[in-house]
Amino acid sequence: RLRGLYSVTGAVTLLETATRHVHRSTTYRIRVNAGILLCGVFQQADSESSDIVRAFDIYTLSPKVAKFGPEAPVEYEIYLRMGFESPEEALAMHLVPLRLIIDPKGKQAIIMPAFLGSLSSVEVTRLPDDDPCSLQVLERTMLKGLGQIATALSYLHRVSIFHNDIKPGNILLSMNGDWFLCDYDSATHPDVARRGGIKYTSLYIPSDLRKGISPIAHNTPAFDKLLLVVTVLDRLEILKLNGGFYLRDVYEAIDERVLTSEMKVALLDLLP
Repeated sequence: RLRGLYSVTGAVTLLETATRHVHRSTTYRIRVNAGILLCGVFQQADSESSDIVRAFDIYTLSPKVAKFGPEAPVEYEIYLRMGFESPEEALAMHLVPLRLIIDPKGKQAIIMPAFLGSLSSVEVTRLPDDDPCSLQVLERTMLKGLGQIATALSYLHRVSIFHNDIKPGNILLSMNGDWFLCDYDSATHPDVARRGGIKYTSLYIPSDLRKGISPIAHNTPAFDKLLLVVTVLDRLEILKLNGGFYLRDVYEAIDERVLTSEMKVALLDLLP
């Protein structure tokens, strides 16, 4: 019917636009059945297969984020394997707690607390080379967040979970500047089956690792820690990612461009 009214391109555009809006009936069903009020329109998440929308818990009046996507049940199953008895326990480990809702009409969504934004939304202005003091302050500020995500990884690895997709977009920031790890779409656990393969973000993976000539393998504690180091170096703008990089470039960036001894030690402790 749409192709009869519009061009093929116009019909596709119209359908894509429609999927970004919260249908009234969907909003009503989720509010009645799950106590979650959806607000605004859908926005594409970092994962192209998921959409997110702001929401509220109507009973606690707390702000939430709802992420709709086909991997919601698997992501929630990974979260259950973490073994937390309450959301507060997850937050204490700097991991984002999840809740799964299934709309009677088939939509599946992950509900999580709302944060100020992700680390990717923070625009880091390149500091002049002749202003080392400012960079030192930034490094010490980020050192706390680095330690918090390292704590989250230590907990995950103790319960045999590997995240596999640590990047700025998957680190959320709270009002007081604390960092929390989210998005378990690519995470694995021995007892959780996946329908498809693991989705890696190649931009943050060294070229030698992607080519299979690195001592570090995917789906291991060392891989998660390496991704965290690369994420921090990227936010400090001392490691160029877009042109491709190698594991040796990571070590060189830490040795030559990280200024504070505290940050150097913290980053090197995460690497093999």
